[in-house]
Amino acid sequence: MMFPCFRVVQNKVAEAGEVLGAITATTRGRETWVGNGWIGYLMADMQLILGLWHIRSDLWGFAPEDAGNLEAIVAKKEWLILDGYWGQRAEIVLDSTREWRKARFEPSHAVAFREPGGTCVGKADSPKPPGGELIKGGWDHEHCAICWETLGSGGQPEGYLSQNDWVCEHCFETFVQQRSLDFIRVREP
Repeated sequence: MMFPCFRVVQNKVAEAGEVLGAITATTRGRETWVGNGWIGYLMADMQLILGLWHIRSDLWGFAPEDAGNLEAIVAKKEWLILDGYWGQRAEIVLDSTREWRKARFEPSHAVAFREPGGTCVGKADSPKPPGGELIKGGWDHEHCAICWETLGSGGQPEGYLSQNDWVCEHCFETFVQQRSLDFIRVREP
């Protein structure tokens, strides 16, 4: 699995609260993973750091969301790069503090908001949503946070749940339990 790399070129934090470095590629396969102002992740030793990319002349700046991570980035000279999409999924898989439990998906209430141009439906947080119409049992499925498999109505009845994230049984056993990022696929050129 070849990811683009970020190589730190200065041993200090730039004034903008970012670390400057060179990257080996802005793409992986046919997908662009790094762009000016884009969300991205740096990864090393199973640690992920979320931040924003900024082009700085012939270098790239990476500004971590949590400024407390600046020194950790500087301390390690080379980091793998994940884009925002795959990085979110990698966070779920690599987070060893999460507690997962097998659960049967049960429908819950949904709320519909009528807006010009259509209706927006979401999970109901309260039995009386202000300005919305309650749909009893209307939230009838979720999707696996990794592969997007349906859990609930029209899909698998059970999955694994942690912090409001659902994963299907296959992804839990293959990726979460193994702390594997082998689910990351890209379209080749």
